Amino acid sequence: MESSQYEGFLPDEGLTFKNDYPLSLFPSFFATRKFSEAENMQLSYSRRINRPHFFHMMPFTDFSDSLNMRRGNPDLLPEFTNSLEMSYQKIFQENHNLLVSVYYKQANDLITAYQFTEYIPELDQEVVIQTYQNSNKSQAYGLEFTLRNRLHKNVELSTNVNMYQSRIDASNVETGLTDDRFSWFLKENLTIKLPADFTLQLSGQYRSRASFSPADSGSGRRGHHRGMSVNTAQGYTLDYWYVDAAVRKDLFKRKVNVTLSISDIFKTRKSGTHSENDFFIQDSWRIRAPQVVRLNVSYRFGKPDTSLFKRKNTNQDSSGMDMMN
Repeated sequence: MESSQYEGFLPDEGLTFKNDYPLSLFPSFFATRKFSEAENMQLSYSRRINRPHFFHMMPFTDFSDSLNMRRGNPDLLPEFTNSLEMSYQKIFQENHNLLVSVYYKQANDLITAYQFTEYIPELDQEVVIQTYQNSNKSQAYGLEFTLRNRLHKNVELSTNVNMYQSRIDASNVETGLTDDRFSWFLKENLTIKLPADFTLQLSGQYRSRASFSPADSGSGRRGHHRGMSVNTAQGYTLDYWYVDAAVRKDLFKRKVNVTLSISDIFKTRKSGTHSENDFFIQDSWRIRAPQVVRLNVSYRFGKPDTSLFKRKNTNQDSSGMDMMN
C-alpha cells in the first residue's frame, strides 16, 4: 500500500497546483498448477500505479521545436492498471520451451498524449501544442507466444510474438474521441557458439502501429519518455524494425569477457507518431540511439545469486540478451 502527494507553485503568476493520492493497495496474486517437471500453468493478477513524469506535469511551453511544441499538465493524475494473465509452459526434451499467455489489462486515468491548436501572441500564429491528459479508461486483451529452441548444441533461437486488441476511451477529453486498434510485435534472438570461445548473437524486433501498449502501461519504467508517449487516442505510433549484433570472446575460463556490439545495423530504428483531428494532421519521428558501436570488457569473480534478478515479464523476452546490454 502507498500514498503520495505533490504541490507546485508559480511565484510570478501566483498559481498553486496540488494533488493528493489517497492510500491505495497494489496487490499481486499468483497461482501455479504444476502437472510435471516439464509442464505447468499459472494464473496471475496485479494492480500497479504509474505516476506522471516531471515533464508530463511542467506547465511551461517548450518552444525549442517550433513545429512540435510541448506543455505539461500539472493537474495530471496517476494511472492505475489491473492485469490478469493465464499462461501455459511446456518443455520438450530440454531443447524446446514453449510459453503461451492470454492476458487482459485495464487502465483507469491512462496518461495519453493529446494535441490541440492555440494562438501564440509571441509568434503571431496558431500552432499545435502537445500535452498530456487522463483518458477515461483503456483496455487490451491479447495472446503471446514465447518459444526457445536449441536447434544444435551450439545454436539457440528465441522467438516472441505478441498480438493484442486495444481500446482507448478519451471522450472525457474530447467528445467522441476513442481509438480501437489491433497491434502486434515480433522479437527474434539467435545465439551461435563459435570455436575458440567466441559467441555470435543477432537480435531483431518489429513493432506494428499501436495506440496503447499494455507492456508499458503501469510499469513506471518505459513508454513515457520526455515529450513522448506510446498512448494516444488521436492516432498511433509508427511501425518500425531493427537488427542488432554482438560478438563475445571468453577468456581465462570465462572469468573475462570481451564483447563488441553494434546496434541498428540497417539504420531503421526510427520511432514516431501520427496524430490527427479535425484541424490538423501531424507526423513526427526521431532516431533514438542510432548505430552505436560498443566495446565492453568485464571481469567476473565470485558466484552471483542469479535468483535475485529473476522476475516475471512475459511481454519482453530477455533471454540471451545479456550481450546486447
